[in-house]
This record gives sequence, C-alpha cells and structure tokens, in this order.
Amino acid sequence: MENPGAGRPFGGDFGVWIVCRGLVFSPWLLTIRDVPTHADAIVVLGGDWVWRPKQAAELYHEGWASRIVVSGKGEAPYLRRELVKRGVPASAVLLEDQAMNTWQNAQYSVRLLGREKAGKVIIVTSWFHSRRAMQCFCHYASPIQFISVPTMTDRPKPGFDVFKGKRITPGRVRCLANAADACWRAILKRDLEAFRRHFRASFEAQVSLFPAMSDPKVRATLRGYSNSALGWKLSGAGGGGYLVLVTKSELPGAIKLKIRRTEH
Repeated sequence: MENPGAGRPFGGDFGVWIVCRGLVFSPWLLTIRDVPTHADAIVVLGGDWVWRPKQAAELYHEGWASRIVVSGKGEAPYLRRELVKRGVPASAVLLEDQAMNTWQNAQYSVRLLGREKAGKVIIVTSWFHSRRAMQCFCHYASPIQFISVPTMTDRPKPGFDVFKGKRITPGRVRCLANAADACWRAILKRDLEAFRRHFRASFEAQVSLFPAMSDPKVRATLRGYSNSALGWKLSGAGGGGYLVLVTKSELPGAIKLKIRRTEH
C-alpha cells in the first residue's frame, strides 16, 4: 500500500470508488417489492451498473413496459450502455442525467415522466434502497402510480442477521460519530491523509457496533484491495450494500464517486 503524505490535499490523483457488490443488511426492513404489472415506463436509478440494469432489461423484454428512464448524473449514459448490451434498443431509453441523490432521482424523473404522459411506472433499484426510493417518488408524483420491482438476486443469504452479536454502547456510538465528523473536516480541508485515516476509523467503529457486518466475504474482499486502497467503508442501507474504497487510481468495474465540499 502506498501511503500518501501527511496533509496532502485532494487532487486529480485521488478518487473514491464504489464497488458494485451487495454485502449485508436486512431485506425485510428495507425492501418494498410489488408484483410486476404493465406500465408506461421503467425508471432505473443510478448507483449500480450490474444488478439494476439487468433487472430493468429483463422487465423490458418480458413486456412490462416499452420505455426505460435511466437516472443519475454521470451514470445515466453508463446505465443506457448496459441496457443496450442486454438487448434494449437505445431508442427506448430516456436519459435523466442531473440527479445527484435519491430525492433528485425522483424530482427530475417525475418531470420527464410527466412530459411522457406516464401514468404507471415501475421503479427499479436495489432491494435495500427500494423503500426510500418509493417514498421519494411518491412524494413528488401523487398522480402517477409507482410499482417497486427491485433487484432481489443480490440479497444476503437467508438467515443472515447483521444485528446478531451487536454491541451498542455510548462509547462505541461516540467513536462512530467522531469519525464521521473528522471525515467531514478532512474533506473541507482537502486533507487526504486525514480523510483516509478517519474513513477507515469509521468502518472500524461500525464493525465494533455490529460485528456481523464484517463476515468472511467482506474480509476476503478487503484483502483483495489491500495493495490499492487507502481506506474503505461499507456504505448504503445503514452500513451495508456496497464497499467504498479510497484509492489513487481507477478500479476496474467500480464507480467513481465525487465528494462535494458544501454544507448544504
């Protein structure tokens, strides 16, 4: 592992990459799953270039909808490419390429869907993101009926319980909060060394609270990146879902994240 210099500012040689690999958390708590019905369109949310486009393409080929909206700034073109790879005509894919979070996915996609006169829409996202996504879309578009058909093949194995063996104490919770605050201060100061150190500390604090998060699969995945990652953390679904890595070079098959230094 190459160590960055202390206090080194963020720059073009720094990246945060998200590995599209579902890892942990509880499907019954986070999932809304409806039975597919015929709809005017399918909306695929950014954040995953593997399972979500696969699910949307399958729904398209099964005839549930004839149009697909891909939503996400910087991600929409890649999602369209994955859909086309899976046999969806490019002419059937509409791009929403401004959204930077789930609320904006909903807000901007609903505008596009309104222009398309869509009355019933299938939402495709990850199982652990489906409840939040449905809340956001229903908030912005009560006249439109939304149907949640999330990815399910990337769920944890039956019987997995991230709360098993939990060790929630004031001290451990404080460590997690302090690490998060320290990460934010490092971002504002553009201090890469501090950021990667506290980023890892945040992960370690999570695991101290919920030891089941770091199962053999997670540990094996981390070992695979030990020579290239400066820091790591599980993110999404309250501490599961994806592995986020801080690296100095691009990772094949990963999605690059942008860090915005703003209070709002």
